[in-house]
Amino acid sequence: MTALEYISIESNDLVNEDMAALAGLQNLNYIKLNANHITDLTAISSYLDGIMAGDACRIEANNQSLPDWEPAVVQAQPSGGDVTLTVPAVTGIDALYREPSDWSISPTIEAEMDQAVEGVSVDFQTDDDGYPIPDQATFTFENRTYGSALREQGDLCLTYAVTAMDFETFTETLPFVYTLYLPVELRQDPLYQAELSWEGNSSFSIIDTAAGAEASAPLTIRLNATSGDPVELSEVSSIQFFVAGKAYDAPVEGLEAQNITVDGNTISFQVALTQEAPFSGAQYITPVVEYLRTGSDAPETIQRDTLSFHLFAGDASAFQVDDIIQFDSGTAENGSITSRPVHLSIPGETISFVDLRDEFENILASGKKQEDGSYCFTVKQEDLAQIDHFLISADQFLYPEVRGELVTPPSGGGSSSSSGDKTQITTNPDGSTTTTVTSPDGTVTETTKKPDGSKEVVETTKDGKVTTTTTDTAGTKTQVIVQPDGSSSTTVKHADGSSSATSVHADGMVKSEVTLSAKAVEAQNEAVPLPMPALSATSDREQAPAVTVKLPGNGAVPVEIPVSNVTAGTVAVLVKSDGTEEIIKRSLTTEAGVAVALTNGDTVKIVENSKHFLDVDTSYWGADAVAFASSRELFSGTGKETFSPDAPMDRAMIVTVLARLEGIDTSAGATWYEAGAQWATANGISDGSHLDAVLTREQLAAMLWRYAGSPAPQDALSGFRDCGDVSVWASDAMSWAVDAGLISGTDSSTLAPQGKATRAQVAMMLMHFVEYMAP
Repeated sequence: MTALEYISIESNDLVNEDMAALAGLQNLNYIKLNANHITDLTAISSYLDGIMAGDACRIEANNQSLPDWEPAVVQAQPSGGDVTLTVPAVTGIDALYREPSDWSISPTIEAEMDQAVEGVSVDFQTDDDGYPIPDQATFTFENRTYGSALREQGDLCLTYAVTAMDFETFTETLPFVYTLYLPVELRQDPLYQAELSWEGNSSFSIIDTAAGAEASAPLTIRLNATSGDPVELSEVSSIQFFVAGKAYDAPVEGLEAQNITVDGNTISFQVALTQEAPFSGAQYITPVVEYLRTGSDAPETIQRDTLSFHLFAGDASAFQVDDIIQFDSGTAENGSITSRPVHLSIPGETISFVDLRDEFENILASGKKQEDGSYCFTVKQEDLAQIDHFLISADQFLYPEVRGELVTPPSGGGSSSSSGDKTQITTNPDGSTTTTVTSPDGTVTETTKKPDGSKEVVETTKDGKVTTTTTDTAGTKTQVIVQPDGSSSTTVKHADGSSSATSVHADGMVKSEVTLSAKAVEAQNEAVPLPMPALSATSDREQAPAVTVKLPGNGAVPVEIPVSNVTAGTVAVLVKSDGTEEIIKRSLTTEAGVAVALTNGDTVKIVENSKHFLDVDTSYWGADAVAFASSRELFSGTGKETFSPDAPMDRAMIVTVLARLEGIDTSAGATWYEAGAQWATANGISDGSHLDAVLTREQLAAMLWRYAGSPAPQDALSGFRDCGDVSVWASDAMSWAVDAGLISGTDSSTLAPQGKATRAQVAMMLMHFVEYMAP
């Protein structure tokens, strides 16, 4: 053991006490200890000394973590300010921070959060000991005055490195690198609650230009602390108006706040027209208010989309919008009930159809137009029993939320829909309560409210239809409707604006439509999980579940489609506009499903495309890689049920495989490999020679390296005793392939660069290569 020159121990939960075993290994020149729990480097101090002296050795200890470190909770006060967290010491690292004996060696340190959190910055402080090693992290929170509480998970990332410069060749190497990740949860509650109201009974603020009005009736904003105490204000600096929910940077032209007054916690103002109304009919407006609190000279701002209101500017003589829908119990018939007339008359708005929707924006009923221009809605009594507030949509305009109200005729007009209901309330062992209501028509509604604020409503009708509606603590709302024939529909709506609708037909066909908001995409540094129920992959493409995505922007977005039965052979199949289908060869499998880069409007099917080979047992070391390569049809078996995993691959086959990965049609050409060879030569992947020769491991690495754009290599070969066998032209490629995890030794110290690349080895390297190239 003392003669070892290279050691790599990764993801083995090594702790500081295990480091003592390395102290006696004096011949080591490469130590790789990634993904462990090491914070004490004293045992390898001799290697640190060697690095500082310019010895040809390398230490890599990335992705360290503390086994006993729970995510540190950094709780800010509502008003913001600084919160300091103690950073655990990395013992022995200070050996690097001294005057080096070789002036061309430079130690550095970086400390940062691994992801940016809006409104939060972090700074690191050090002891006054001459070493730039952080012992504290100070988080500065901006004033979060409105909106939901901050709950963000991230990591403190501490990176220590030594860079060596060779001034003769002007090349840099990285002989030492160490990173420590510390999970941190940032929390902050909102400071204030704001409420907007206006004079009049309408759900719109109105500027009646026909009557000569140039401004609306006064609007009022009341500002209270979350405790309920009023916030005393001294002045308002400015009020600007934007279109609510739109990513417009500029305020709405032609609108101005006038007659602004401040009284205690109350701001009053009018919306005035400074030119002809910039919109026809009505518009959804959000104000941005800058103000000063009494006793403070620091301006604060009520941000966009905190408050909003509907504004109408025009001839108000025919304006009429009801904010209550009254359902007449006397109209109850066959389980449905009809509303009294609802008025939606807005001059300037052309209305061709009107829908009544629930909070998920599921359409409950279409409006039936009356002779006077009003609308009536007929809904199921079960919907009215569950929903208090509705949304009215006319064409593309969404009206303010309206309240549903059940009314009983004054005499002889029928009975209330609630008469005859039987109600039972049960307290469950977990502290939740379940209210069960049994209606005379046989409908049973069970509403369970949990202590954490989540809720589940299960409604079962007499005909066997079951509707389950859940709301979790994050605000995600899911509704599942199961029909008696086995068909079902699932609607998911996230608080970030993302949503999905999934239907399962009685014959088992599954179709999903998913919309991702810009906020959901921006919040992820990796594939964005789609908010939808998990699909079940099938080998029958005709019956395979299909997903259509609606994405912000025009570029590709990496997404993760949840799949309940995912295997290494599960693939995403793109359904093109002409109806043809193509396997997405770069689709990857994850623990939760399939990750794939898609663009707006793409439709994919999830297909189980695994092949069965008698000579590749499930316990074979390369079974997953073989399944990956064969299911994506990069290359197939040598026979109907044989793969020949240990057989060598030739150069003609590898250029064909890489061409298929790029999406090239390799069926054209005078020979089966001509198209692949032409593509590889044209793109500098291969020189096209000796195509009938057996492929070597270093040739494979070189082709993949060129395909990846010839990235800068790391010195990753010195730990292998046969590193001298690597051809000069393949040295950079082999270093990159080892460092990127695409290729490993045939044992702990042998790389075998001149060895034959077997079909299983090629499959494994291809799988890792696709993972490496994933966006």
